[in-house]
Amino acid sequence: MRPGRYRLPLSTLALPDGGSIDLHRAERAWARTRGLLGRPPLAQREGLVISRCNSVHTFGMRYPIDVVFVDRNDTVAAIVQHLKPYRFAACWRAACVVELQAGEARRLGLDIGQTLKVGALRAID
Repeated sequence: MRPGRYRLPLSTLALPDGGSIDLHRAERAWARTRGLLGRPPLAQREGLVISRCNSVHTFGMRYPIDVVFVDRNDTVAAIVQHLKPYRFAACWRAACVVELQAGEARRLGLDIGQTLKVGALRAID
């Protein structure tokens, strides 16, 4: 991953299997609104966390993504795999969303009910 590629704060999230993933954090209003629009596809083990978010859309995107909805208790509430462009997904219990490269949620072994300490990451933005 090239430094500054997304110009968003970067944190590392430890996964239950002992691995980790680099997460760009979209905290401010404009960054949360823009999300991945107009950006290159994410690499493996790279994601975007959108805080204070329980729904996403892929209108204007050119590639599918995996969407992991995480609730206030840092528990995976829902996973939408391969969300195609021009689609919408929501999970009303979610407190934040982790967007990943399509197929990455399955490859990482993410599952509903797992704990992901997304809320524990320091909000830098």
